[in-house]
Amino acid sequence: MPAQTWNQKIRRLWAADQIHGIELVFDSGVLALRYTSVSYWSKDVWLNRYLDWREISDKRRRRLWRDNLIDLYCISQFLVLCAALFCFQQRTLSALIAGYILFEMYLNLFTIFFLPRQKEIGPPGAADSPSAVNEPSTSVERSILLLFVNVLQLVLSFAVFYRRARSALSPFDALSSAVLVFGTVGTPLEVPSLLVALQVLLDFLLVAAILASFVGQAGPFAKK
Repeated sequence: MPAQTWNQKIRRLWAADQIHGIELVFDSGVLALRYTSVSYWSKDVWLNRYLDWREISDKRRRRLWRDNLIDLYCISQFLVLCAALFCFQQRTLSALIAGYILFEMYLNLFTIFFLPRQKEIGPPGAADSPSAVNEPSTSVERSILLLFVNVLQLVLSFAVFYRRARSALSPFDALSSAVLVFGTVGTPLEVPSLLVALQVLLDFLLVAAILASFVGQAGPFAKK
């Protein structure tokens, strides 16, 4: 079960005695938050239970299944956000959906950037560091493309929030406002400044992730 897997990863971090202080607490919190993540339940439950994930020895097949599932999930999130902005009539529900998608997006980014990585996909191997708890990315280029999808998700999410905060905004005006805030060239009218400040903060975090992925092509995304 994934609960045991994630608990084991937290215990692995603490037992390794390689990470300390605020980093150890932060990494443990990121792992614990997987209990509330649909994407991690999909990967860690569906793949393990229905595909005998642990029994698949072909690494290419493991990567294929995992990557396709992640890609499908990201595209589905993008389409749901488009529907939430342009089709859904319940703006409160739309905002809740957008908020959860943002939560999952940043949980994934924090997992990639902060959790110590294994060398290969699958259970930790003998060559891995004692604190390695996160599987590596299979492609730098693919990871960068997914980051671009994350940019669209962020903009769409805040367009949904702006429509929730200001009912007079049309979907296209809300989207335009979110794009302007992302580019730091304007702010939507009559929208709480705290909401705009939150978008600016999350914008900088995402831009930092994109720049880090370009620098060295590899940073946290490259396989070692």
